[in-house]
Amino acid sequence: MTTEKIVEALLESKTLDVSPAGYKCSINLFECNLNKNDVSELFQFEIDSNISAIMINIPDGTVADIYRHEERFHNINLTLMMKMLPKTLLNQYGNDLTYVTFAILHEIGHWVYFCEKNYTPLMYQAIDSTENNIVKEKYNLVQDAEQSFWEYRKITSESAADQYALYNLENSLKKIADIK
Repeated sequence: MTTEKIVEALLESKTLDVSPAGYKCSINLFECNLNKNDVSELFQFEIDSNISAIMINIPDGTVADIYRHEERFHNINLTLMMKMLPKTLLNQYGNDLTYVTFAILHEIGHWVYFCEKNYTPLMYQAIDSTENNIVKEKYNLVQDAEQSFWEYRKITSESAADQYALYNLENSLKKIADIK
């Protein structure tokens, strides 16, 4: 299963609904070499520096290749992330499909949160970066990766995105399984 097929199953197009304030968000399936660690984050909600585009970046690849990349290069975060996912879904759909679907839904959850709060890109960036900086100052990512991970999950936008992803995960996996 590829990320492109997952996106097709979850969304009717590569563009999400327009926000109440008139902003658009698109899906950016990008190519990368999953055998290297040359991308800092495979999945990312991004507001570009010129505020001219809002997008969700998703690697173009198979769920197996993406999962292997995360095991190899980001094992601590992957291990902790897997603790968040329901074991019943992991057993039924597999670690790789469940993880990648959650990651995509999480990024869509950022957009949903952005829309629900009726943010402008500048407002979203200001609030999110303020909370993120507090976590970074409080927890050194290198010295205590696990505590830092869980504190990061408490950032308002991250928590909202996690809640969205977890709420929609089971139905999304069923939908994806139907197109296999």
